[in-house]
Amino acid sequence: MSRRTTAAVATALLLLTGCGLAQGAAPAPRVEAGRAVDAEEAAEYMTALVRFSDPEGMREGLTLAEEDSTAHTYLRHYAQVTAAKAEAGDLLDNASLEPVPDGFRMCLTGADDCADFTDFTVGEDDLLTGFRIDGQDPGERMVGGHGVAASSAGVDVVLLTAYQTITDDTLVVSAEFTTVDDVDLDLPGATYTAPDGTRTRVAETVGEYSLRAGTATQAVLYFPAAPVGGKLTIGGCLAECSSQVHLDFPVD
Repeated sequence: MSRRTTAAVATALLLLTGCGLAQGAAPAPRVEAGRAVDAEEAAEYMTALVRFSDPEGMREGLTLAEEDSTAHTYLRHYAQVTAAKAEAGDLLDNASLEPVPDGFRMCLTGADDCADFTDFTVGEDDLLTGFRIDGQDPGERMVGGHGVAASSAGVDVVLLTAYQTITDDTLVVSAEFTTVDDVDLDLPGATYTAPDGTRTRVAETVGEYSLRAGTATQAVLYFPAAPVGGKLTIGGCLAECSSQVHLDFPVD
């Protein structure tokens, strides 16, 4: 661990345990299922989570979380989103942390978006498994994407992660596209069909639209007020529209 990271963890740990803070500072996370949630581990995880300017730094925190757990998938999702934004030249600022009872409040820089992370839990291997965000379990709104893929006209897509945010109910989907031939993907025309049949057009996209043969791109798509469990549809054309691309894949 670098000196910079170590200092950040120490600061976060100070926040989490309330050492040296004024009255009202956060206590250490409570005991879940007979196991004390290690305050230093939770602080290190949260320090990784707020590193929006450094996707690889975010991924360092994955070693603190149990594979396929809510904590692991949540951090992996945001690492994918920030990596796609960085690839597109949209460098983000790190978020900030402050103490709240039983955890942290994370706030995005330059925005009014804040969320409280509390009630940390651990599994059999004493690795983090989950937490609550503003009192809700994010695991019920999240998809890990394992094995979900689709192909059309030599274009392949793999679902990486999906999460319907607790703060504003936006469904954020990350996916990787690869192609055999030159292709223009219609990412701005992507649609999402929710489990109840409601169809929503994408509100924002991140990622390359035009791919050269043999290349790939990581994309992020945003759908307002859309739950997981539906189907994502993306079209496109090969060079000179010699062939149509039609990709359908479930987000579950």
